[in-house]
Amino acid sequence: MNPLLGKCIGSGGCSEVFEWGDDKAIKLFNFNTNEYAVNREYNNMIAAWKSGLPTYRPYEKVELEGRLGIIYERINGQTIMDRFLQGNIALNNITRPLNDNDKLLIDYKDNDIRITARVLNDIHQKKIPGIPNQVEMIKDRISRAAYLNQEEKQYIYTIVDNLPSKDSLCHGDPNPGNFIISDGMPVIIDWMNATIGNPAADIAEYIIMIKYCVLPPEIPNSFCDFFNTIRELVIQTFLDEYIKLSNMEYGEIEQWMVPVMAGKLSADAISDKEKKILVEEIRKRL
Repeated sequence: MNPLLGKCIGSGGCSEVFEWGDDKAIKLFNFNTNEYAVNREYNNMIAAWKSGLPTYRPYEKVELEGRLGIIYERINGQTIMDRFLQGNIALNNITRPLNDNDKLLIDYKDNDIRITARVLNDIHQKKIPGIPNQVEMIKDRISRAAYLNQEEKQYIYTIVDNLPSKDSLCHGDPNPGNFIISDGMPVIIDWMNATIGNPAADIAEYIIMIKYCVLPPEIPNSFCDFFNTIRELVIQTFLDEYIKLSNMEYGEIEQWMVPVMAGKLSADAISDKEKKILVEEIRKRL
């Protein structure tokens, strides 16, 4: 075991993150993550950091005990997901459905939902060469998606090909676990799925995640119940902030919903139960 490898401080569908020395972290990828994907994330990280976005500084790619990895600046703070789980909202005291006072507890000027919308809008202002093409990546994911037959895939390819193209930086995975609040400021992590394309796809990704995600079994039942109650409020709050900043119309987002859902079916990080929910929704929309 390498003496610099410290405690595990995070994990996801394709990797684990460990402390590395005093002020760095190392992201070690699972054995089923290929070198192309690791190189893509490393190059995306460099591009995002050099652009001036609030993100961590990448240092180098490494291989440790047969696993590919990336060493980068360690950020101290809590993810928005952890803040949400450990927040001070009295979960057992909110009403079903939410009343106005409950909504005010959740939605205020500088809550984490609105912060996420602001950070995404900042990301979408950047135009960075050398990042993968959004349409190509989405179509590649769809090609590997379980549950869909070839006729359905071909139909969704046609939808993707007819969507308006843009050249904005898009994060590709704007879930609350990829935003860290450090010293009161947001830091964006996990750039593996970053692309150049239409920001509406990023917003569709966020909506789909909040609306359809199946929380992991280790999450307390009380929080699951609370989250199910506030899903629509989270989406409304997020859209209110993002649309106000970007002037994007909801119709621009809606047309990306089916392609983004279909692409998520090839992800390792979501459960089969969630994928079946997405397939059902895709077929309704088709």
